[in-house]
Amino acid sequence: MHTPPLRRIRYGIIGLVLVAILTLQASRTYAEGPPLRVRYLGPEGGVATALHLAPSFVLTDGLPSDVIVVNGVDLSLMEVQTIHAAVTHGAGLLLITGPDLSDRDLSMLLGRPVALEARADAQTL
Repeated sequence: MHTPPLRRIRYGIIGLVLVAILTLQASRTYAEGPPLRVRYLGPEGGVATALHLAPSFVLTDGLPSDVIVVNGVDLSLMEVQTIHAAVTHGAGLLLITGPDLSDRDLSMLLGRPVALEARADAQTL
């Protein structure tokens, strides 16, 4: 049986509308999910303020956290080990390097040897 062209166009449009509705519903449901638990280690300032203001984040003092943000601070050995274990088990890690973040800390966090070198001259990528 042959379907008339207008009927095929109508079914095509209905199909596209359904796909669009389902896609929007799925993305809305994901966006309305629980906020990410973020552990912030760093000074008060722009990064901390942005994290406090973002409605999709909840700052936590400890673990479990979905994401750990290290903002250029000197970490204790226990903090480094705790962060490394959390990242190994699936937590995200955002490292913002600074003068207080040591080679030892980075090597332990990343599980690879890291050597940092202080530079005064700006370089481009």
